[in-house]
Amino acid sequence: MSRGRKILAGIVAILLVGAAVAWRDPTEQTNLAEHEPERLAALQAKLATFNAEQAEPLWPSLVEVPINIDKTLLGADAPDDEYIYWPN
Repeated sequence: MSRGRKILAGIVAILLVGAAVAWRDPTEQTNLAEHEPERLAALQAKLATFNAEQAEPLWPSLVEVPINIDKTLLGADAPDDEYIYWPN
């Protein structure tokens, strides 16, 4: 198994552990990053390592589109919606 796949497998394992305890807070009202700073640091380090090993894109993004978080594309936008910008 390549180093990148091992790192990704580690990230998936950590996320699965997080999902196993998510039943206590299914709507994610509690910010676990505040309660588990060690796990947050470990995840951020693994993600940074994984991202550093990725190849640069072969072509640029043509557009970045705002996508609502926790809301389908069918719902109307509201001023207080949370969103991210998603490149094509």
